[in-house]
Amino acid sequence: MKNTTLTATLLLTALILSTTAAAQDYTRWGLPEGAVLRLGKGKLTGEIAYSPDGKLLAVASAIGVWLYDANTFKEVALLVGHLDAVVETTRFSPDGETLASGGTIGYEGNTTGTIHLWDVTTGTIKNTLTARTVSFSPDRNTLASADYHDRTIRLWNVNTGELKNTLTGHTGSIASVCFGPDGQTLASAYYDKTIRLWNVAAGTLQKTFAGHIHEVYRLSFSPNGQTLASEGWNNEKIHLWNVATGTLQNTVTGHSARFSSDGNTLASASSDGTVRLWDVNTGELRQTFGGHAGSVISVCFSPDGKTLASASRDGTVRLWDVNTGTLQTALTEHIADVSTVCFSPDGHTLASAGSDSRIRLWDVATGERHQTLISHTSGITSVCFSPDGQILASGGGDRMIWLWDITTGTFRNPLTGHTDAVNSVCFSPNGNTLASGSEDKTVHLWDVATGEHLTTLLGHTDAVNSVCFSPDGNLLASGGYDTIRLWDVPSSTPRNILTGNTYFGFLSVCFSPDGQTFASGRASQMEGDGTTIQLWDIPSGILQKTLNSVPDSPVMDGVSSTDGSVLSVCFSPDGQTLASGYSGPAEGSASGSIWLWDAATGEHLRSLIGHTNAVTSVYFSPDGKTLASGSSDGTVLLWDLASPTSEKNR
Repeated sequence: MKNTTLTATLLLTALILSTTAAAQDYTRWGLPEGAVLRLGKGKLTGEIAYSPDGKLLAVASAIGVWLYDANTFKEVALLVGHLDAVVETTRFSPDGETLASGGTIGYEGNTTGTIHLWDVTTGTIKNTLTARTVSFSPDRNTLASADYHDRTIRLWNVNTGELKNTLTGHTGSIASVCFGPDGQTLASAYYDKTIRLWNVAAGTLQKTFAGHIHEVYRLSFSPNGQTLASEGWNNEKIHLWNVATGTLQNTVTGHSARFSSDGNTLASASSDGTVRLWDVNTGELRQTFGGHAGSVISVCFSPDGKTLASASRDGTVRLWDVNTGTLQTALTEHIADVSTVCFSPDGHTLASAGSDSRIRLWDVATGERHQTLISHTSGITSVCFSPDGQILASGGGDRMIWLWDITTGTFRNPLTGHTDAVNSVCFSPNGNTLASGSEDKTVHLWDVATGEHLTTLLGHTDAVNSVCFSPDGNLLASGGYDTIRLWDVPSSTPRNILTGNTYFGFLSVCFSPDGQTFASGRASQMEGDGTTIQLWDIPSGILQKTLNSVPDSPVMDGVSSTDGSVLSVCFSPDGQTLASGYSGPAEGSASGSIWLWDAATGEHLRSLIGHTNAVTSVYFSPDGKTLASGSSDGTVLLWDLASPTSEKNR
């Protein structure tokens, strides 16, 4: 990893000096080794939080914590330290000098957490705790932490890092701890469906609240300490408790409960894309803010109570005027999952698309987004430039294929005919024909000039995930969950069927530039089953090599890169290198790996580690010097392949 301390320091210094150059260059902040540019800020994954003075807004994302200037809404810094975790928690200390960021690691119950404590002024990590949740005491001298596994709460001296006390009593894992405003009471909750109040000084249990029918996920005290809000796990219910009596006062709908500074209003996030304001005393709904196109993850009041921030899975953070309910501004580029990337033939433009139904065209040299194409009504699974670079084809979950004029940004009439999601589109080498593969188990061929449907290739018994033309355009390969099929394009007849060791099928197929070799990426979800890339001889249809078991693959909680699926394979323009993108059973660097292979020998050359979730698409630039990778972490990374030691972070 790059020197994140130096990066954050320089960026925070830039804020103090009120320069704008740094804010324009966030595409190069906190880059992993070997990467030269990042497109997108990472999908939103957790809490947002204002600093106590209201000057900073912290936003949890798949790649780290972004700090924004709360007045100008410009990027201030990117704190990168949770490579093996999804950042869910952001908490400022009461004096604003420390930021706690928390992420979860693992999968399927084998989950733990890591909390980084950041010096907000310098951007350095002061301490790291193995914990799932933390809370600062109001006097900032004590930090409470808890983890999934040991069912205990630990109280730490913030200044010395020494353990002050340990609180025990929960019969299940703990997901949330929260200090009361007087600092004398600590609330905790999770799997045992109870909420416990502790006397901090004595370390004794004061009260136990019971009433949730689901696990309790998050807690929040009102500013006067008289009311405690608790959220049930995945049931959109927030309970408001009288702290003194332990009685349930009201129940409102939503999650991510946050009190206003005067304690009279509670804001909640909703899965329907709305933000709701509730009267704390009566439980009545006061106001609803609508506008997000996806589920709202987190809400947070500014310290003066005038602004409410909301983060959504639509990739935006919206700032609302609390009194009028009007939208003030929106922070963008927190892109949802990126499922596909493609370079233009001249290498100057990169297209990316994903689950937010938008196609973004990026300037490769500057990282600027110069165009956004919108027409799909569902997630986009594949984009492909025509050989002359004038047309971009896109296919997605809405069963539609769109052909875009790159110069004007306009689209032609859509190509219709598939009865289920379109998973892959590919132009023939002469640009006259477009192939499409679909969940409907068919491959369609289209006339690009007229939009006419030419033929349907039948034979697959399951979804077709990937299609690719041979360099001479005479063969078309289609990879599905059942088999790989090779088709003679002029006659539209099957040439060969390749099965190999399929298990869960084939997710990606690609011809070598000389047309003699064919690569396939295999799907697998069985632990210990292995992650496999297969190289096939085209003339004979014989399996030549099987590539797996990368020696330097990351290992996380026993999950290695030998357990998972290869989502994308791509040959370099000279045919000497094969790139593959990996998806594992857990989020983190063990899932977000890219492997480079010697195409002739099958030798593993190098691993590119930096994405924090599945690598869904890899694509070489036309000159072979740059590799683009798209990921479910919501970013595209451009990797320098010209030298073994790539440019370091600046």
